[in-house]
Amino acid sequence: MPTPLQQALRALHGRSTRSQHAHSIAVCDVDLFDAYERAVGRAAARAVLERLAEVARAELSEGAEVHLSEGGLVLVLPDRRLASACHDTDRVVEAVERLAIARGDGSVLTMSAGVAEVDPDRDRTPSDWLARADAACCGAKADGRNHVEAMS
Repeated sequence: MPTPLQQALRALHGRSTRSQHAHSIAVCDVDLFDAYERAVGRAAARAVLERLAEVARAELSEGAEVHLSEGGLVLVLPDRRLASACHDTDRVVEAVERLAIARGDGSVLTMSAGVAEVDPDRDRTPSDWLARADAACCGAKADGRNHVEAMS
């Protein structure tokens, strides 16, 4: 049975393929999440992810979906072109930093994100689309963390 995230991605991918509507997704990873999880424990880390999801929902406009992932969030942003989706995701990244959740080493939790707009010519499946957003997220982490990178 598909997860709610898989269902949302399939629906938007299908709509985009049929109608050329712009839809975007963002893969958002808590920076250095594994170390944080080891420091605070799995249950506490999961509770923090749920809090971050609440914050993301508050920052995003109606129609957006927030899904928990291992170590972060996936934002499903219907009817958003890449630039708009990056702006929305940047608001989430900034809101996470403003929470000032202590990491235990004197720093606060931050988030890196990668955003991709569905491209029916390149993204043959929703998994292809998700992989492009994930690659952008990896680029954001490699480029210093705590920011948003777009995959065009």
